[in-house]
Amino acid sequence: MSQSPTFPSLYDISLELVKVEHRDARQPGGVYLDRHSDVYRFTLYWSLILSTPCFFLAGAYAFFNLAFPPSQRRSRLHSHKESSSDYPLSPTLAPLNAPTLSSTRPNPRRSRFTFALLVLLTYAVLSVGSAVVGSAVLAWVLVGLFEAGKFSLSTWVPFIWALIQTLIGLTGTWPSVIEII
Repeated sequence: MSQSPTFPSLYDISLELVKVEHRDARQPGGVYLDRHSDVYRFTLYWSLILSTPCFFLAGAYAFFNLAFPPSQRRSRLHSHKESSSDYPLSPTLAPLNAPTLSSTRPNPRRSRFTFALLVLLTYAVLSVGSAVVGSAVLAWVLVGLFEAGKFSLSTWVPFIWALIQTLIGLTGTWPSVIEII
């Protein structure tokens, strides 16, 4: 076993992809992961780097929508143009006399800003939590597969799988896109 490589230790990927016939599995100039803890560490770091900005952007969007809602004046004008009788089965249009979010406050001591901040913090906690759990699962699967096949695990593999994990997580943010697919 060699010593642990430093993060990120990415190298020229063409070493692994170009002219590989009759060459050793470990290319000179390549960096490989031999320890379980290194695979987990690399996968965790890449998962945090790739998924945290996505969660932060979604959390910031939710925060600003909750902390600074759209103007009520524009929505009242819009509701007078299209009354609920025009579209009786549409669940998106509320009757004119229905209570709005600003008129019903289940907890009068909690401000809109506090609730928005809680939503933002929830996104932050879920970002880190999903990266930790997803990295643990990915790392153990990768180690098991590469040890079973007696392959060398390049430092590019955790990066690619963390990217795949992030992209799969992003598909869950647009439910309507999933229904179309």
